[in-house]
Amino acid sequence: MFCRSCGEEIPNDAVVCVKCGRATGVPIWPAPAVKSGESSGLMIAGFITAVLAPIAGLIIGIILLAKSKIGAGLGVVILSIISWVLWLAILAS
Repeated sequence: MFCRSCGEEIPNDAVVCVKCGRATGVPIWPAPAVKSGESSGLMIAGFITAVLAPIAGLIIGIILLAKSKIGAGLGVVILSIISWVLWLAILAS
């Protein structure tokens, strides 16, 4: 591979050119593989379950948080807690 800035020959896995110091565009870490279909299904199941069965929804929310789906996981966890409180209020009356 050759540097785009100075034309110096550099190793294929080089992050910067050894001669001019410019970035080569090679990523330092590989991008994580994202399976959007699996995550989308889990998010939908989490939101539905959070309303109907708050404890199961809480578990799915924690799984989403562990899979780095922070926004969806936090939303499912909060919805599960709200649903839990509402179910307790309904059952107590």
